[in-house]
Amino acid sequence: GLPSGDLFALANAVAALLDAPITIEDRSNRVLAFSGRQDQTDRGREETVLGLQVPERYSRILTERGVFRELYRSDRPVIVDPVPAADGSGTTLPRAAIAVRAGDEVLGSIWAVLHEPLSAERADALCESAKLVALHLMRVRAGADVQRRVRADLVSTALEGGAGAREALTRLALADSPVVVL
Repeated sequence: GLPSGDLFALANAVAALLDAPITIEDRSNRVLAFSGRQDQTDRGREETVLGLQVPERYSRILTERGVFRELYRSDRPVIVDPVPAADGSGTTLPRAAIAVRAGDEVLGSIWAVLHEPLSAERADALCESAKLVALHLMRVRAGADVQRRVRADLVSTALEGGAGAREALTRLALADSPVVVL
């Protein structure tokens, strides 16, 4: 029932289900969406949300700890200990993370900030949420693939010239733009 592309609404729904602020991230640790209540987290999460990317220093530590290896091998949530920093800018709260998969392909992950241990019920809810996020990401990906193909076809038609070129330029919003041909 969620509109395609509204990953933030989905993030808020998952956060409400888990009673924890979450981020949905891609395989490169870029933030695709985040829920509300990020003000109830720590400096590390705030930096991540503001930069829409997990800071490299955290990613490096998580890689060294083997967190990503464990995350991408498991189909259950992985508990991640805080990553403290001497200047107080680290993470002070643990995380629960789960891989978001479509079949064997890892699309990304969901990260929840924990204020209390993850119960079995909440862990199950996180697993189910990962499946829902995967469906959403696949729908968004499919839509993007279709848009790319349509755009490529329009560009090809415009470059070939002929009867359909003007219509293609109009659909590309280039019909009234100056053109340079090389």
